[in-house]
Amino acid sequence: MTNSYLGPVQVARRPPVWRRPMYRAVQRAQRNLWGRVFIDLGSDPGDTLYVTGSGRSGTSWVAELLNHRNNQRYMFEPLTPPHVPQFAHFVRGQYLRPEEQDPVYREPIERMLRGSLRHHWVDHLNCVPFARRRVIKDVYANLLLGWVHANFPMVKIVFVIRHPLAVMTSRMRLAEVDRHRRFAPELDRFLKQDHLMADHLAPYEDAIRSTTTPPEQYAFWWCVENFVPLRQLREGELHVVLYERLLMEPEEEIPRIAAYLGREFDPSIYPKMRRRSRTTGYRSALQQGGDPSTDWMRYWSAEDKRKVITVLARFGLDAVYTDRPTPRPEGLASLMQGG
Repeated sequence: MTNSYLGPVQVARRPPVWRRPMYRAVQRAQRNLWGRVFIDLGSDPGDTLYVTGSGRSGTSWVAELLNHRNNQRYMFEPLTPPHVPQFAHFVRGQYLRPEEQDPVYREPIERMLRGSLRHHWVDHLNCVPFARRRVIKDVYANLLLGWVHANFPMVKIVFVIRHPLAVMTSRMRLAEVDRHRRFAPELDRFLKQDHLMADHLAPYEDAIRSTTTPPEQYAFWWCVENFVPLRQLREGELHVVLYERLLMEPEEEIPRIAAYLGREFDPSIYPKMRRRSRTTGYRSALQQGGDPSTDWMRYWSAEDKRKVITVLARFGLDAVYTDRPTPRPEGLASLMQGG
């Protein structure tokens, strides 16, 4: 349609269903009800999909995407301190050796994987009253993945990795306002875990202890929580999702996830990728109309980028991410055990 004075007239389009007020109101009502009253019918850990990754890496978006039909119970960040009493004794970023069998650690994790854990924090985003399967989304489980696979190999693990500078940008913004200090590096929590140091981080101890600048501290945090699971597990024992690849090439990445999970996704999953996750912050690139895969580039000087990539190089993670926004998936093979 054209107006002779104004040129082409933009015909108003209705927003997608999931952005309409009525849909959102129904979703809130469902969560308020079914976050408290629901039946989890699947007690087998094999009924559990575990979506993990660094905080601010897109784990919520991926978990909600893989549950886009709302036919699985959605469990949100059980290990997040200080919300769930059953995990109060876990370090933020707890590491367990695969052979660890202390019930103080095993029992709460097993309850979580079997779906018998119920808590208002964990279930506040659940939108289904009856479910046989569940999706657990967590950003504090990365260093537990080797233990989870060794003890519950039937659990499917989707591990999300996003460019460290994108993750750092989001974390550093949120650190200013988060009273629980969930977005502060606090590298001592890794250094104080003797088994973690002995098994994986001893070669990096001096560098971690001596770092002083915020970019380097945040870079070491990102490296530790991504290096350890990649070092412990082989391809097929978990599925790695590179956030930027999923965002830019969904027609290739969605079938790869489906093959790992052993199920097919309805084509309706592709338009639903445009949804923002329920935890998208008001400061995020998405909320401000930016590109989440490249928006971080304007916030960092060349010198700070160099410092961050130097830290990545210590761990070999520069094989996947450099100072450019596009990851190199072929670099994963050199990092993963047996690759």
